Amino acid sequence: MKTFAEIIACLILMALAGCKHMQFIESPQPFEINYYDASLVGRLERLLVLNNLIICKFSESGFFVIDTNNTRQPVAERKLNAYGGISFMQVHRNKLFLLLENHDIVILDSSFNRLPEAEATFRSFRPGGLFIYNDSLFFYQKDEGYVYVSPEITLKKIKKDQFLKYHSYLIMAMGDPVFTDSSYQVYACSGFEGSGNLFFRDKRTSQTFSLPTSCFGEMVSFRGKYHLIQAFGFASIFNTMDDPARFFPVHIENGADFCCGCDTASYYYQHLQPEAQRLWDSSRGIKTYFEGRMHTVSTFQLEDNLYSIALQDSSFMILEHDDSVRLIQSSARKEPRISEYHYAQKENGKGFHAIGLNGTYWQGGEPVNRLGLIIIKGRRIAIYESYSDGNVK
Repeated sequence: MKTFAEIIACLILMALAGCKHMQFIESPQPFEINYYDASLVGRLERLLVLNNLIICKFSESGFFVIDTNNTRQPVAERKLNAYGGISFMQVHRNKLFLLLENHDIVILDSSFNRLPEAEATFRSFRPGGLFIYNDSLFFYQKDEGYVYVSPEITLKKIKKDQFLKYHSYLIMAMGDPVFTDSSYQVYACSGFEGSGNLFFRDKRTSQTFSLPTSCFGEMVSFRGKYHLIQAFGFASIFNTMDDPARFFPVHIENGADFCCGCDTASYYYQHLQPEAQRLWDSSRGIKTYFEGRMHTVSTFQLEDNLYSIALQDSSFMILEHDDSVRLIQSSARKEPRISEYHYAQKENGKGFHAIGLNGTYWQGGEPVNRLGLIIIKGRRIAIYESYSDGNVK
């Protein structure tokens, strides 16, 4: 694992030395990559998948809805834009839930038609937010706690302390849920100066283990190992690990253990010398299999292979992961302006992946937003990019 200071140093070294642990494979182009025009303005606020539709909400241009065959859905966009201020939105059991700024709840079917009978359930309830946990939808109020939405669109109140005790004491204290399998629920948080944590909660025992990180990007499981993707600006670090129970145990009675990036484990780890950190990693089965000068956007799995999408200067790259990294395809970006994609949302549909991006580049001393949407369906990749300076790419 790398500290924030080491990552900054790596940026300089990698610019000179290139990427370590990467193989360059000359082979036929395995993916078909196409660029499409789209007028996306503002910042990407939300990305959702509803059946074969990708729903994007942008802060200025509103909704952008497209299917997996790259066909825009103007009727759906008009219906969604008609609701104005939307605070939260979530897809649950083939329905789209919208929480409006006035605290009203709108429920839409897969054709974006309202369901008044389902909405009637919420007339006496004015929530402040909503979220998905373990495939269940929860609304919450500041003073009254949580409400669970059953498959029949009925409500069941749950007090906040009961929810945190019996469902997850991590949901508020330990960041966002980023990964789950049969053994662990994994949460990630980012602290100050590139610090952060991964928290692995054992589903059977509820014991939690902490792994300090520098710049969390993504966590995936592949061929019996956990793959941790760390991405900071134009630097990427890939790690594998197989047994989270060997990491730092979290003691829930100790409030300091809940401090993201400054908890007891992080404080100890970040103050180790680099060689001591490497020994700690090695003794707990953590292996660094790639360090490189590129920005990793996201991973995806296809045909029992793990791939990632990365950007390096003017190149759009596809990498294949295992115990090493192989560059299997590189494509010149349609617009080669250097930009850092510093925020990504990913949703997986049936047979496809959708990745929404926010980025920034500098022009004339002013920041310009760069927006993107990547749709991966089989071996076809569609890329949309736009710029807030008026250029549509």
